[in-house]
Amino acid sequence: MRYFTDIYWLYNAGKKWSFTSCVYIGMQEKLDGLNMRHKYFWGQANFIASFKFSEKFSLAGRAEYFSDDSGIMISTSSNYFNGGSAGLCLNYKPNAHALIRLEGRQFLNQSDIYTDKNGSAVNSLTWLTSSITVWF
Repeated sequence: MRYFTDIYWLYNAGKKWSFTSCVYIGMQEKLDGLNMRHKYFWGQANFIASFKFSEKFSLAGRAEYFSDDSGIMISTSSNYFNGGSAGLCLNYKPNAHALIRLEGRQFLNQSDIYTDKNGSAVNSLTWLTSSITVWF
């Protein structure tokens, strides 16, 4: 059996600033080889602040933490994941149905679970990504 719940907080501070936060927690029951039930928990918390320069341009920062001590949601060689990330993104909204985003994000973990460009295990990783989103 798996249980999951989350709580959101949204706040618009005028026309320029907005803030969002989410906290969630999950629990899963699993049977071991002896048919004994065990409960495993995971959770996440994040905070996002966004500043709107104009109707077309905005800048957002995000910080988050994720904990999965039993490897239920994120499986690693150490069978646990406790890490976080921080990021900054520039958004361009050319019209009411499209968004172009450029984002830089830094991931950090207690263990060396990431792999760098040389194939070495490291505890941090940096991404630079872009996306185009269109909705109808």
